[in-house]
Amino acid sequence: MEDNTCSKKPLNNTDYNDQDVSDEFYFNYTKLEIMEKLNLDKLDEKIERLTQTENAKEAYEIFKGLVLDAYGEKSTRRKTIS
Repeated sequence: MEDNTCSKKPLNNTDYNDQDVSDEFYFNYTKLEIMEKLNLDKLDEKIERLTQTENAKEAYEIFKGLVLDAYGEKSTRRKTIS
């Protein structure tokens, strides 16, 4: 059975109508996905580049890719993350 725990992070911000809003964001990588990313996507190399680069655009793109891969939304019909 795969470990499907996820990290829930509440974030507060101000929307475009100058209203304070709070949203919950969910992030998840299963152990299998991490192993696949390490092998197929060379995740370890991306993380190393992220920590070593002085190029802000490159760092942003690497970090953005990692976050978007892990991001999910809680399903309204089930207690799952999609």
